Amino acid sequence: MVLEPRAQTKGEGTMGEAALSGNLNAVGLLELLRIPMTTGRTGTLIVVNSDADADEAEARFYYREGTLVAGALGSATGEEALRRVIGWKDGFFEFLADTTPPDEVDPRLHALAMSEIKNWYTARTSSRPGPVTARSAPNHTPAPPRPSYTAPTLLGSVPRAEPRPMPLRAVPVPKGRPSAAIGSATLDARGNVSEVTGTLGTRDGALGFAALQLSAAIGKELSLAGAQSVEIRGKGERWLGAATRGESSIVLVCPPDADLRDELARK
Repeated sequence: MVLEPRAQTKGEGTMGEAALSGNLNAVGLLELLRIPMTTGRTGTLIVVNSDADADEAEARFYYREGTLVAGALGSATGEEALRRVIGWKDGFFEFLADTTPPDEVDPRLHALAMSEIKNWYTARTSSRPGPVTARSAPNHTPAPPRPSYTAPTLLGSVPRAEPRPMPLRAVPVPKGRPSAAIGSATLDARGNVSEVTGTLGTRDGALGFAALQLSAAIGKELSLAGAQSVEIRGKGERWLGAATRGESSIVLVCPPDADLRDELARK
């Protein structure tokens, strides 16, 4: 018997701890296999392919405290069952908590699933435009921005106006600390470095690295709207400079002897 889709009750989330069910195309097969692993669940994940024949439409994967121990699809079990469902896109799923896995388990199944998940994440990441670091940034002055600009639209927001890089003088430098402006990094809506300007010299690679570190570290704390400043400290609380994050840019000021790439990596 093939599992029929169960209607979600009000307040029941697809990724919630109490219930895990929904449409397969909204989550993705490999992402779905990963959820019980990261949440340490014990139970059975049932996945139904809407386009398959009845005898091979329902796959079952059994987890014990987050470890995938067994799988079945029709007459196929273990690795063979997993390989057959990798390409499934349409259907629905449900996780039945606290069910008992079968007596025969496949000790290699979890590692195989993790390998497929890792390959999927790597392929998905490499297909997106990567951040531009100072090493790959052009040394010439970039062309002025075009008159019109369509910014990416985030969920629950409206397109913003064209981003304007911040002037270096916007960064406050503590009195008495020698400093030298090394450039600015313009960020896109996702926080990736899309443009690097300034004279980097021997500091090649430091600006893009520091900008990425800062965007990840302070992105959750500082709003994208308006300019806010933070001090940059490395190993042993050594002062490395200051950074101001505006609506779409991060500007760094640092002393001539500060090795941002090395200090931030060791922090």
